[in-house]
Amino acid sequence: MTTQLTSTLSVDEALRRLVSLVLPRLADWAVIDLISERDEVWRTKVVHLEDGLPVSRRDLEGPMAPVPDESPMPLSRALRGASSTIAGPETYEVSPTRASPSSSAGCSRPRECTRPPSPPSAGCARSSAP
Repeated sequence: MTTQLTSTLSVDEALRRLVSLVLPRLADWAVIDLISERDEVWRTKVVHLEDGLPVSRRDLEGPMAPVPDESPMPLSRALRGASSTIAGPETYEVSPTRASPSSSAGCSRPRECTRPPSPPSAGCARSSAP
């Protein structure tokens, strides 16, 4: 697995390989979020299995709301480099904006309230798995 991911210098190729390793062996969905050099989150890949075939969901890709330092949500923690955590349905009973008042304050649609970030850089990207 490591050889397949590290044997290319292309970020796009490495992400394609990661998705092919994860689906369907470990999950039905793969969501890859990267952080740009300016600490902006970019949802880079969303792929799921449909009738056994991978289907890209480009409509779910793109800029994400800023990651507040105080947010206890698993995605925010993972993007800040925190250790792994187990999340269950109870984790998401509170909306992320209520869990962290500063995240996208006053915006009912956080993805639409952020400016488009610069594309992520391979040198500083951290990824998270759902």
